Amino acid sequence: MPAEQTWLLCDATGATLTELTTATGKSLAFRRNSYAEASSTLGVDDGAAVLLADELKVGWPRLKVYRRSEGAAESVLAFYGHMAPLVMQAEQEGALQLLARSPFARLTPSTGGRSMPDRTFTQVDAGQIVANVLGVNNTLDHTGLAIGNVEPTKLRDITYPFGYSIGDATMNLSRMLDGFDFAERFADEHPVMAYLDILARQGGELPGVSFQYGAETLANVRAVSSTIAPPVNLVVLTGADGLTAVVSDEASRQTYGQWELVRSFPSISVYETLLDRAYSLLRPRPVQTVAFTPESNAPQPWGAYALGDTVGLYANRGAIQIDAQVRVNAFRVVVDDNGYEAVEVQDPATPDEESFIRAGLEVEVTTNV
Repeated sequence: MPAEQTWLLCDATGATLTELTTATGKSLAFRRNSYAEASSTLGVDDGAAVLLADELKVGWPRLKVYRRSEGAAESVLAFYGHMAPLVMQAEQEGALQLLARSPFARLTPSTGGRSMPDRTFTQVDAGQIVANVLGVNNTLDHTGLAIGNVEPTKLRDITYPFGYSIGDATMNLSRMLDGFDFAERFADEHPVMAYLDILARQGGELPGVSFQYGAETLANVRAVSSTIAPPVNLVVLTGADGLTAVVSDEASRQTYGQWELVRSFPSISVYETLLDRAYSLLRPRPVQTVAFTPESNAPQPWGAYALGDTVGLYANRGAIQIDAQVRVNAFRVVVDDNGYEAVEVQDPATPDEESFIRAGLEVEVTTNV
């Protein structure tokens, strides 16, 4: 039997209002170096929807998700987040769309954001920079996110102008050449909802975990699709006060032609730091995106692998020839109406600009248990 989840609608302090037993379409999405999301749907006449509407009059509600794996005696806190903007529709079948985001989302501009005053760091470890800016303006009181374990990473020189986003600062530092990973470790220690851990590298190598498709394979994948995006072989970045860094891969330009990426980073005032960022964006070869649907006996997240782990992918059918070790940059867990899990996995997201930053191969896995 797959793992079981319990979803709890909570008030603004984390106290349980009700269990969401009647919600449908439940899913949890986790992304490395970003925030997690939980989504579901309630009928507008559902008792839980009425409780939520009442809570909105006195505070902003939260969501907790507990997970109990097969054979485990106790559940663990797998998600704890704030409700995002709610969508309510009243037609013949009225519905309330619930979306909750983990505490880190409160720092990012796309979901509201938190800013900081002018800050300058000279030869400070990148993880300690995050710890410092996370405490700006008493951030914990607003987000529920506290700094956790901080592993040594790399010394950085960087200046943040007034109003710069704390979330952007954290993500941009993680994406530097020789950057770091960060992860939310959920807690129920009011007012702490999660601890932000800084990791030199999240996950490990898992040679025994493999997804395979095609003839003479494990055949634990039933469908594969693949798209290929151009390389990035010329990067032009601007920093503060007109600072510029330009890096290129001449061999790639000769082979594929010129594919340019232009970005601006006003927080970077030191050339060496801007150059690190530019090199991290180079991708000399085309970026392949692969989506595949495994059979029910394929490896499962949390048990067989977790975010940041490197797993095997092999596909053998005609033009689709893939034999690579890929990193799990995201996964989505779908919960059926009985509270049991099915799984989707991605590496890392969509074939956009961000895929150039972290991976040359993107994987999506769907499991029907």
